Amino acid sequence: SNKGNGILISAAVWNVIYNVTLLSNNNGMYVENSKNNTVSNCNVSLSASHGIILKSYAYNTQLVNNNIWLNAGHGIYDYWLAPYTAVVNNTICKNNGIGIFYLSSDHVTTRDNRIRNNGDYGILVENSHYHLIKNNTISGHTLGAGMGIRFKAPTAYNHAEKNNLSGNLVGITGGYAGHRHNLISNNSLWNNVNYGIHSEHGDDNNTIKGNTVVGSGIHNIILEYINSGAPRDDVVSDNILIGPSDSGITISNSRDDIPIPIPISNRMKISGNSIRGCKYGIYLYYSKNNSIINNNISDASIYSVRVISKSSDNR
Repeated sequence: SNKGNGILISAAVWNVIYNVTLLSNNNGMYVENSKNNTVSNCNVSLSASHGIILKSYAYNTQLVNNNIWLNAGHGIYDYWLAPYTAVVNNTICKNNGIGIFYLSSDHVTTRDNRIRNNGDYGILVENSHYHLIKNNTISGHTLGAGMGIRFKAPTAYNHAEKNNLSGNLVGITGGYAGHRHNLISNNSLWNNVNYGIHSEHGDDNNTIKGNTVVGSGIHNIILEYINSGAPRDDVVSDNILIGPSDSGITISNSRDDIPIPIPISNRMKISGNSIRGCKYGIYLYYSKNNSIINNNISDASIYSVRVISKSSDNR
């Protein structure tokens, strides 16, 4: 316990930090300009700032089987050229900031973690590429943005796979120009408060495939134009989407600041989805040039497919 860092690793290689308890420091651990270090079986809590910081060429750091909780900032903060990090089998909960925040760090693996009840996002990936986020359990994020997994552009070639997300405001969100060529596949999303999967602000060429989304409070999957461009050229296929929700899949191009919205060419491919028990199976609003093929929609309480407000050239 001190006013600085509990452990500082700087310009160091091939170190192992094992079974250490770090309580009530400014930052629990700070790693910079180092490579091939491992931190495992440690307890990091009650830091005045962040639990663990990786920064400035902290290369190939392994964070394995740690408990990171009740820190005033983020649980793990990996930023500014700290690539090839692996965050595996940690418990990250009840931090006031983000559970794990990746900023400008590429080629990262995040798997088999339990991420619960943090103050904002479970995982935020911003300006970062080539991430694998797999087999994590992420729940209870209802404060701040309240998103389980958030990709904030520019983000490309990231893959979120086989994660379990429940009880967040939003399960998985991606967006802004430069959010492209990402894959969201085979995740289970249950009872998230607003949306299961949400895409916004001009993303393109992403794939949402093979997910099971159940009981989202508003939409199970929504792709929408908010302020800086519409999502386009995405593929939404082979998902199982179950209500009660307002819609299984919604594509919307409305903006509050435009009195008369202009239909936008989304060129979405929506195919092979099974949608059951939603008010609307598929809902298109100010959208055009979308392909809707071979979807199975049942028990819609209002419409199986609704196309409104100058939507055109959909098939």
